[in-house]
Amino acid sequence: MTPVPRAKWLPAVAVLGVAITWGVSFAVVKATVGEVSPSRLVGWRFALATLTLLTLRPRVLGDLDRQIVGRGIVLGALLGIGFVLCTIGMQTTSVLISAFVTGTTVVFAPLIAWILLRRRLTTRAAAAVFLASMGLAMITMRSFAVGPGTLLILTAAVLWALHLVALERWSRAGHLYGLTVIQLATSATVALGCQVLLDDWQGFTPPMPAAAGIIFLGAGGTGGAFIALSWAQTRLDTTTTAVILTLEPLVGAGLGAASATRGPPPPP
Repeated sequence: MTPVPRAKWLPAVAVLGVAITWGVSFAVVKATVGEVSPSRLVGWRFALATLTLLTLRPRVLGDLDRQIVGRGIVLGALLGIGFVLCTIGMQTTSVLISAFVTGTTVVFAPLIAWILLRRRLTTRAAAAVFLASMGLAMITMRSFAVGPGTLLILTAAVLWALHLVALERWSRAGHLYGLTVIQLATSATVALGCQVLLDDWQGFTPPMPAAAGIIFLGAGGTGGAFIALSWAQTRLDTTTTAVILTLEPLVGAGLGAASATRGPPPPP
């Protein structure tokens, strides 16, 4: 049997790691959003991620050109708005339903690639999307009610699908790190600015009660994850990435189901 080339399986493993990390992030966001407003949580999540990457490579901004900065701003705006909408939606939506709706990115991504890039959806890709969608529905959905929170998360899924398509189109091997830094910085700015637009002002200082959750979300779930995803997107097509990322809502749904099964602790 011919071994799978490293150029193919290594990016897939990277996306797999991103999916698991983001799946864990569902539970962390759900626990943390009760202590801090959604836009402030997302803003500091991305701000910490930006600072982490700049600390590791402080000279990266000097290697950027105008095109990379412009593309990073567009990508970051899609990310930031999507994360704010999703976090707001999760306030009134269970982890199970949030995970399923987020998983619809696997449906939207190849459709957007077909519309914008004129990329033909092959039978194999269509079958993978269908099976992934059905698997998500069977595993994560017990009851489904379309409320305002669900619609916000669905809108976020569309924005993230658009981000995946644009990331594949715009990623350049020599500028991945810098592109990621611009994306994250833009997302932080958008999210913190949403405090004003949404009448959700809680200040710019980081919320200390939610510090542990924000550190995990910022350093691992955002900074490291987006570096890995940007690198993988230079080697994988959008549909393949989207299908692998269906593990994200499955991990989130599993943690949500486990939490619901345990229930509240017994009274003292």
